[in-house]
Amino acid sequence: MFFQPQQYYKRIPVTAKIIPLAAPRRHQRKTTEEAAIDNGLVRRFKKGDVSAFKTIVLMYQAKLIGLVKRYLHNHADAEEVVQETFIRAYKGLHAFRGDSSLSTWLHCIAINLARNRYQYDRRRMRDSMVSSYVQPKTGVVVDFADTLASEEKGVVQSISLD
Repeated sequence: MFFQPQQYYKRIPVTAKIIPLAAPRRHQRKTTEEAAIDNGLVRRFKKGDVSAFKTIVLMYQAKLIGLVKRYLHNHADAEEVVQETFIRAYKGLHAFRGDSSLSTWLHCIAINLARNRYQYDRRRMRDSMVSSYVQPKTGVVVDFADTLASEEKGVVQSISLD
């Protein structure tokens, strides 16, 4: 006799419709009010009102730190990158055309700086690994430059003694 799985399952009548739940949005789109506030702050800054930039910093600082921290996994580095982001935004806000929203512009600056920082840290770590090693017997970290200098010194001393 062949196995028939229908016999082993109860038949449950489907009377209710299953409504799929919408996935929660991770990032909400800006409302027109928020966009108008951003545009007003940019206009005020372009006219020379420095307090408008302070407001921009207060509005976006926490969001940008969270964003950059996801890339760098270090809060101190994230704060440095966000500070550099606002410095660059301050210098370039006069040339901001408004093709994209202010938050998009700030996010692009922050992400580019975070990528640069990440690549710099990786390169620095790789270079430091190449330029030093741990002696297996003693466990002491030895720098190749120091090793070469001591070997050259020994060669010079042996030549002078001969």
